Amino acid sequence: MRLLFCHTHYFGISTMGLIFSTFYLLPSPSTASYTNNVAVLSRHGRPHEALPLFSASAVAPTPSSSLASSRAAAARTALVALYARSGKVSAARRVFSYMDGEDVVSWNAMIGGFASAGSGRDREAWNCFREMRVRGVRGNARTAVAVLGACDLDSGRQPDSMTFTAVLMACCHCGLIDEGLELFKRFVSVVGLIPTMEQCACIVDLLARAGRFLEALEFIGRMPMRPNAVVWGALLSASRMHHDVEFARIAFEQLVQVEPENAGNFVTMSNIYAKAGMVEDAKRVRMMIDRVELAKPSGQSCVEVESFFRVPYTTIW
Repeated sequence: MRLLFCHTHYFGISTMGLIFSTFYLLPSPSTASYTNNVAVLSRHGRPHEALPLFSASAVAPTPSSSLASSRAAAARTALVALYARSGKVSAARRVFSYMDGEDVVSWNAMIGGFASAGSGRDREAWNCFREMRVRGVRGNARTAVAVLGACDLDSGRQPDSMTFTAVLMACCHCGLIDEGLELFKRFVSVVGLIPTMEQCACIVDLLARAGRFLEALEFIGRMPMRPNAVVWGALLSASRMHHDVEFARIAFEQLVQVEPENAGNFVTMSNIYAKAGMVEDAKRVRMMIDRVELAKPSGQSCVEVESFFRVPYTTIW
């Protein structure tokens, strides 16, 4: 028990030498011990040492807890992705054969790994995607990102602007921050794609939703065109979500310049101030609406009475 505690403790501090010295002293390592080692080796880019341990884990005592099962699945996925990124197709396939073929996470690891490997491995990624569809496994947003990353840029297999925008939006709403940034960087730097305003707004939204406001602001400063209301609106919306008054104020000041007629921006900023307990600032913004003679658009409801539609107007504040 003491050896098992030491082994688990050293995982927390990532001391490689101590991890394996205690592991080999364990009288009968469990599946959890094996998979923990596989995960560490995979993260440190040492697949040749990870694979024998992975094979040995198949005959190790298997804990019945769901936590142990999830750790084992995570270790297998990490190992598949590592082999795929290294271009070792047969090794990746071998590990993949141990996994649940209906699990979209494992398929994403294969596709994404081959896509990021480069050196002609894009075809392997596409083959995996086709096989996944044949087996009837339903993909998700991460699958779309991985497949887009597998486009063979040299052969002219490139997505159009609408597809690229759609995938960036999927990254925003699914929290795939690194994947979205990597795709944007690849298509701008490698392909020479000139991003559209909407695509730039997606990146601002992606960063700001994750609370990375400084990066979002720096990105806005590097945009090839002057940011419009969509870009600043994404920053304001994310600031409201994170209750960040400072960046909300920056976005609001810009929105007042680019679309002064939009009363919704004033209402949003006033609500942000009010939620932060800044009552006087909230009142000041509300008064700005009156000064510029703005009013939030009236809401409408439609009621059918005796085959006639009547539309009473109701002002919503």
